[in-house]
Amino acid sequence: MSQPPLSADVPPFAEVIEVKQRIEKLEALVANVDAVKLRLLIELAEAMGFWRCSQCKLNLNNTCTGWRLSQEMANKISGIASADAVVQQDNVYRINLSKIAFVGVFCPIYTPKT
Repeated sequence: MSQPPLSADVPPFAEVIEVKQRIEKLEALVANVDAVKLRLLIELAEAMGFWRCSQCKLNLNNTCTGWRLSQEMANKISGIASADAVVQQDNVYRINLSKIAFVGVFCPIYTPKT
């Protein structure tokens, strides 16, 4: 008896089965998320971030002057949030606080205005 010209050590649908199992795990995680609490957390983070940004002396005309973003990070933020979430000033990428003020809620260099 001759050998077939092609054979596999792994059943052909093993990857599909693995992907299906991963999707089922993700579905279980998503099903356990409390959407109301998550929305509340987002609303609070946005409100607190907006307040902190409005009180920070590093905020100049809704632009955070405390952080310099690499082009790579600027592209990531723009891709996730929106194209105008990052501004470029004097060849430096900075966060547009009017678009993503929630970042202020966890900013470690927040400096209150005096």
